[in-house]
Amino acid sequence: AIAAGCGGSHGATTHTHAQTTHRAATGTAEQAGDGSDTTIASVTGGSQVRAYFRHVSAVHRQLVVTRRSTHALTVAISARDGYAAAAAARRAAAGVHQALVIAKRITPKEPLRTIHTELLANLRLGVAYLTRMANDLESQDLQRIRRWPKTVMPNLRRSERWYAEWATNSAALAASLGVRPPHWLHTMDRWN
Repeated sequence: AIAAGCGGSHGATTHTHAQTTHRAATGTAEQAGDGSDTTIASVTGGSQVRAYFRHVSAVHRQLVVTRRSTHALTVAISARDGYAAAAAARRAAAGVHQALVIAKRITPKEPLRTIHTELLANLRLGVAYLTRMANDLESQDLQRIRRWPKTVMPNLRRSERWYAEWATNSAALAASLGVRPPHWLHTMDRWN
C-alpha cells in the first residue's frame, strides 16, 4: 500500500466537482455568481482536447519510466533493505517531479485549464510523499517510518483522489465533444 504511487483507487472521485466541470465543458448555460444573467459557455473544441491528450502523453511516458523505481521501492521495502528503499524512493520522487515539470508546460484553455490543475495536484503530492519516504528511509528512524499512516498515507490518498478527478473530468469533456480518450487515461496512475 505504501508504494501505491500517484493513484490506484479510482472510486474516490468527488462527483460534485466532476459534474460542475462537465457542465461547463459541454457548454451548459449557468448564471454567473453575481446574480446577473451572464452565462458561461465552453469554447473548447475537439481538436483542442485531442491536442491536450497528445501533450499529456509525454507525462504518461515519464510515469511509465518511473515505474522501475517504484517497483524497486516495493521490492526493497519487502526485503527490509532501508538503504535500497531510500534510493528507490528518491529516484521515484525525481521521476514524478520530472512528470510534473512536463505537465506544468501544458497550458490549455478553459475548461481544460481547470481540469489540468487536478493532474498537477496529483503529481505535486506524489513528489511530496515519495520525498518524505526517501527522507525517512535515509534517516533509518523507525519512529518516522511507523508514522507513515499519518504522514505519507493521507497525501497518497489525496493524490489518488486528484488523479481520479482529472481522469473523470477529462473523459467527460472528451465524450461531450465526441473525442475518444487515450487508452491510458484511467491507468496512467498505475506507474508503480
